[in-house]
Amino acid sequence: LPHMEAVIGSSEDSNFASLAASALALSENQQKAFETQIRAMLAKHPDNTNLKTGVALTLQYRNQEEEALLLIREVLAVAPLDIHALLIETRVLQQLNRIDEAIERLRFAVDQHPYHKRLRQNLAQLYTRSDIFQAKAQYMVLHNQFPEDSAIQLALALVNREIGEYDEAIALLKNLRTDAEQKNHALYFLGRIAEQREQWSQAREYYGQVGIGEQLIPALTRLAALDNEHQGLASARRTLTEARQRFPQLRTQLYLAESDLLFDQRQYKEGYNLLTSALDNDPSNTNLLYARSLFSERQRNLDLMERDLRVILSNDPDNATALNALGYSLANLTDRLTEAKSLISKALQLRPDDPAIQDSYGWVAYRLGDMTLARTYLERAYAQTQDHEIAAHLGEVLWLLGEQQQAISVWQTGLRDTPDSLIINETLQRLNVNLPTAEQP
Repeated sequence: LPHMEAVIGSSEDSNFASLAASALALSENQQKAFETQIRAMLAKHPDNTNLKTGVALTLQYRNQEEEALLLIREVLAVAPLDIHALLIETRVLQQLNRIDEAIERLRFAVDQHPYHKRLRQNLAQLYTRSDIFQAKAQYMVLHNQFPEDSAIQLALALVNREIGEYDEAIALLKNLRTDAEQKNHALYFLGRIAEQREQWSQAREYYGQVGIGEQLIPALTRLAALDNEHQGLASARRTLTEARQRFPQLRTQLYLAESDLLFDQRQYKEGYNLLTSALDNDPSNTNLLYARSLFSERQRNLDLMERDLRVILSNDPDNATALNALGYSLANLTDRLTEAKSLISKALQLRPDDPAIQDSYGWVAYRLGDMTLARTYLERAYAQTQDHEIAAHLGEVLWLLGEQQQAISVWQTGLRDTPDSLIINETLQRLNVNLPTAEQP
């Protein structure tokens, strides 16, 4: 920073944005120190746009979006076509979830800089969330401008897949099979398209060619799912057992993939035994312990479930997932309600916007008899995701509050999305409720 400050006012350009980007690799304390110093420098040079850009970038990455936006727009007022400033402004708008505004600003930026790759890529990526056909148009322009860019080819292929243009997607993906960087992605998505076209053997062939990389676990998981669907659970388990032998470094992920299959098939004892074997080699693995606790909970073995979750919490006291799981199970299966509320409250402090934790807090409030608080949190969770378990809980609270029609509507929505929901059906049976036949999905 002192060296770059010395350049201010000279004939050389100072690039505080580049320096701020480099600072992101520093430790948290060093980043805070950098922010303090660069802010102090801006106070000394309040009209320097390069310095303002660097400070705005620092603020953006440190989630101080409103201040970053005000500052970068001061830069744009002086230099409306500045690429660094436009990139920062549109990223901040995205972080603030002002997506329409971000798109409008990116459209302006792309009009002014039609061959700037990052600007058009950002616009295309945003369009994938709101207008997939506009996204395709932008990716086609990028593909024409940068025909050798394999990441752009992959993005265009995936957009074509999403809108059902499978032949175009396949042509692009097949072309990427010789690209070292994108080969595994191409094979995986060729497999997905083959599945969508019900070309099962071809899908298996593509999945089987995926090598080491981020797509390998998804490919093996889909391969096992196909085996389960067409040849049975035993075949799927053999596929994953063989994969563990071929890829021992992925043993944990593959054990978890197999346990997911067993959980979906309600093979709770088998799943518990499988994860116990996995834990023999890695006894403190958080993911394996948590997965095994789910099987214990489904077998109504609270002692085993609590033991695994307590091991997780002894190693990581702020593990919100484990806190919530233990608290919810205590609230649901025991009378240890005060302890349950304490655990869930801590999880809620750690992740206040998590609908699963909000659901747990609403449920323990209901079990403690606070119907108003229960309704507040369950409705908050349901507004985020109409998950069938949340629907079961909210419907029960509404029913007992005398709002039967609203409760029925919530349950029906849950059953529409999850027709075989055990928790909703158990709730209806326990409350002796029969849903109107005409309204059933």
